[in-house]
Amino acid sequence: MKRIAILLILIPIVLISVAQGNDKYTGVYSQKKRGGDMLSFLFLYLTPENTYAFAFFGGMEMGKWKAVDEYIILEPDNAMDEYFYVYARHNPGLKDTSVQFDGFTNIKGLYAFDDEVMMHPVFNDNPNCFNYPYTAHLKKGNHKAIHLTSFAGVWRSPGSDTITAPVYTYPLDEMYNDFKIVLNERKAMDVKPMLGVFGEDGMLRLDKSEFVKNSSWEEAKEEDKNAIAILTASLGKAPQSREFGEDVAGEWTKTEYPAIPYSKKEMRTVIFDKNYLFEARCEE
Repeated sequence: MKRIAILLILIPIVLISVAQGNDKYTGVYSQKKRGGDMLSFLFLYLTPENTYAFAFFGGMEMGKWKAVDEYIILEPDNAMDEYFYVYARHNPGLKDTSVQFDGFTNIKGLYAFDDEVMMHPVFNDNPNCFNYPYTAHLKKGNHKAIHLTSFAGVWRSPGSDTITAPVYTYPLDEMYNDFKIVLNERKAMDVKPMLGVFGEDGMLRLDKSEFVKNSSWEEAKEEDKNAIAILTASLGKAPQSREFGEDVAGEWTKTEYPAIPYSKKEMRTVIFDKNYLFEARCEE
């Protein structure tokens, strides 16, 4: 009993010391060298719960962090382990079927409907100019399924019109008429853990970038802390839904779309043409 009592005393002491050790790292950081426009802003939040969030214009990347001596390791969340995710709902304001493609700007993606043998690129070769959103409008009930694949991690000989890659099939159920197809860029680009080091000057050097500590976690804005807590609560869980925003009569409106499962995923060789769905090209 005496030994148990000693252990019960030691456990909170150890937990307190670990928390105190983390205090010197937790807080809000900003990238030291950046451009003057909002697109270049990058912030890093290190929470006392050992979660982190990179916040940048138009997005956020989250995961877990841990400290080893003067080093810090950022391990990105890998719960979303599929190359594609599709979200859908019934939109009473649509007469046709809307299919929006997200995340295809950096990775070449292919699609085909129903029993099509030939697949088609979502964008033209070397797209360099984007104007969101990219939405295809289909006659309702014309298609029953869409097949998706990408060039992520795929080797092909120059000039070849075939690739061997995972192909996802998603049903285009008539109960839905508003689809959002997302190419999971983090999976496609094989995001790895990052190693950072704290210098004697207090600067965090991370992946060729320097971050300055703006504030401790206690000094951070409450709305920021609450938002990070809500977002990081989903770490390790594949999302069952996702919010998408759109401009409605001059106001930015967010709508939640449930995720729908794929009906098939198989590794196979596909042939593709050059008949792209969207053009994203600017004259240089």
